Amino acid sequence: MKKIVLFLFLMAGSLPILADDYPYLTFETTDGTKTSVSSASLTISFQNGKLIAGTKEFALTDLSKMYFSTSNETATGIEEVDAVTLDEAADIYDLQGRKVSREQMSRGIYVIKTSKGTRKVNVR
Repeated sequence: MKKIVLFLFLMAGSLPILADDYPYLTFETTDGTKTSVSSASLTISFQNGKLIAGTKEFALTDLSKMYFSTSNETATGIEEVDAVTLDEAADIYDLQGRKVSREQMSRGIYVIKTSKGTRKVNVR
């Protein structure tokens, strides 16, 4: 029995740490905002109700979750398009700056001007 326990202990100690496969630690706040920080040489501390990860600070009450990821998931400013956004669109432009109609839209990123402002949207 002692040999089995010793063998299992040695095997567990020789397993690679899988976090090395994930170059980013991503934090998601309660409003859905995602911020990624490099996990290389990352230091995390807690101070005055805040989590400090590298140079980024997060209020603990605002954090929804955190997880390791393979890509930088920091918000790009691109939103998913919905029917309401398209209905409000005064002008629609592709990324080359050409004006397009709603019927000409296919999958991709577009700039939509509405009475409420200008937004980048992703059409799937």
